[in-house]
Amino acid sequence: MGSAKVDVRVMSQGRELDVATSRPVRLIGSELAGVVYAGAVFPLRQGNVIDLSDESYTKESCNAFVEDLQPIPYALEDQASEPEWVGLDDDAWYVETNKWGHYVVFDASEEDAEEVAAVLDQGLGLIRWDASHRVADNGRRYDWFARLSVSPDLDHDSVVAMVRPVLASSESVALTGYEVVVDDLDEPLRSAFRMVWARGSRLDEENEWLKSHAHELHDSAQAITTELDGLRVDHAEVQRDLMRLRAQADRSLGRISGLVEEAKRAATRHDRELSAAASENADLAIRLLQAQSTAQATNDGADVERRIADANDNWAAAEAAHQGAVAQLQAARSEAARASEERDRYEQSVGKLTEEQDFLQEAAARLEQEKEDLTGRIAEFERQSQEERTLRHAGVPNTGKRKSVQEELTRLLQPLQLDEESIVALLDFPQPQVALRWLTRIANKESIEIRAGIHTKVANHPGWWEIHKVHIGDKGNAAAGRIYYQHQQDGAQVRIHRKTDDADQRQYMKRELR
Repeated sequence: MGSAKVDVRVMSQGRELDVATSRPVRLIGSELAGVVYAGAVFPLRQGNVIDLSDESYTKESCNAFVEDLQPIPYALEDQASEPEWVGLDDDAWYVETNKWGHYVVFDASEEDAEEVAAVLDQGLGLIRWDASHRVADNGRRYDWFARLSVSPDLDHDSVVAMVRPVLASSESVALTGYEVVVDDLDEPLRSAFRMVWARGSRLDEENEWLKSHAHELHDSAQAITTELDGLRVDHAEVQRDLMRLRAQADRSLGRISGLVEEAKRAATRHDRELSAAASENADLAIRLLQAQSTAQATNDGADVERRIADANDNWAAAEAAHQGAVAQLQAARSEAARASEERDRYEQSVGKLTEEQDFLQEAAARLEQEKEDLTGRIAEFERQSQEERTLRHAGVPNTGKRKSVQEELTRLLQPLQLDEESIVALLDFPQPQVALRWLTRIANKESIEIRAGIHTKVANHPGWWEIHKVHIGDKGNAAAGRIYYQHQQDGAQVRIHRKTDDADQRQYMKRELR
């Protein structure tokens, strides 16, 4: 019996991103179902749904499957909780640090779990939280887990020190993940930009390699198909030659058999005629002796002598006919020998053509299998590329394999204070290089020439400056980028916006430039 398979809806932040068809159902541990998407195993929820924000697992750790027709152990749905929570004891929670970041695992009732998550989100910021289904690295299994949004570069003890006052009471500590990142890092901004875009270039190179490799596989499959078609044509020609040779051999064998039978009949007929002539000759000889002994009349003797002469002539004719039959039989035998040799040659040709036919059939089968393998590999490359694009457009990290670009920029743009909306706008620019150069100059507090339509003060917003018409590479509106900044003692406050029209720009400045 095979494993159970389901069609899965792929969700992220309440949006449906994809539908993965016919995915085998694996077991996460022994009591939780999951399926593979983008190289990792996600818990399977009721309705055959996975959420990319859920905790994921490696395929190697989930190598057991749910058998077909067996009940599927779906993951538990999120439950609503009641408010009023007054804190957690130290032995009721633990901080686990791994390659994906920092997690707070804790024990609490369903009524208290939502309040714990709300306090952590207010105090430190959360990526997500949910029921825990595995043992923490301290050997204890907790009821819930919450993934913090603080910098993954912080050490474990620092995170514990940040979490403890937050969970000590309902009054959370006013500390955000972004402030921790800014205070914790001191790398030069220019080096940071190089790191970010080097990583982006590597991803682009990897994507281009996948595309080129897929094209190569397509070309190989096409070449194999062409070669296979040629082999099929050759195979058909060999089949026709084989049938023609067999028909020719059958005709030759039939003709030889007819000649042999005719020669045998002629030899038998001549043997009978020779025997009759010999018998008649012996009878005449006896009558001659009788005539001589009885001294019959001369006329009778002359008549006998004539009859003997006729018999001798008949004997000579019979002998000549016999010799002719023998010669004809020998010619038929020679013809039969030549036909036998020709038949042997035909049989050898037929054997060679049969071997060639078998070889072509085996080669065709191998090429068909190779074509199927290449087609499968092409489909797999296309599926992985589609899932990678889906994850990238959704802004979801690739299940722990690389960090979110948004988190990376937030961590690295340390001299500048950018809000999340500005970072998203920067990432959405098709060509952000010009904007990055302006940000570098602002971060380094370089002197920027004041020019109308390029770099001016913002009216009615003291201390704010605007960089106009920043090139973003957007088709039809390439210079729609706007950068607003205000120098401060420890850096600069920056806002990045993509202008759609004048009314949109005025509303944005009124809302953001305070």
